Amino acid sequence: MLGESVVEECNARVAGVLGPLSQARNGDRDNNRDIVSRLLISPCCSYRPGAVPGSKTIQDMTSFIESVVEDAALAWLESIGYAVKHGPEIAPGELFAERGAYGQVILPTRLREALMRLNSTLPAEAIDDAFREIIRLEGATLDARNRTFHRLLVDGVTVEYRADGVIRGAQARLIDFDIRITTTGLP
Repeated sequence: MLGESVVEECNARVAGVLGPLSQARNGDRDNNRDIVSRLLISPCCSYRPGAVPGSKTIQDMTSFIESVVEDAALAWLESIGYAVKHGPEIAPGELFAERGAYGQVILPTRLREALMRLNSTLPAEAIDDAFREIIRLEGATLDARNRTFHRLLVDGVTVEYRADGVIRGAQARLIDFDIRITTTGLP
């Protein structure tokens, strides 16, 4: 079990990244991108097994315990109005299963719905292209695939589609950086 000081330190660091989102204003797209980028690629902290509570258990900017960052981010998102579901609730074989196997990390129905909601002006074929690019990330290593996914989150997915006999291009967004988020809830 993590010592309380470790959890508080990690929560404070995550809040330092997430907190500015509650200050976001309409049109502050670049700031929101920066915040999301820092959250996704910045390590937080790690707990050294066997460390004595109160001793130095944080290793700054080298590694982190994913569950601490995940719990802090989920708590923050829930506090601003997002519905949070935990793995067992959507596990294979459960009443509200959203995945066919535990190894399936992408929830395809949710991803498609989000792509359609965020890119309502794009035709179905463009949404399908974006979906395929997201689930088949480029890169030979995990690190390369993570960087590719980060780029897609920040910049969007480049898609092409045919409209009026002409091939057109667009960026399918994965995150709405223009949304105004307040501490009392969603817009």
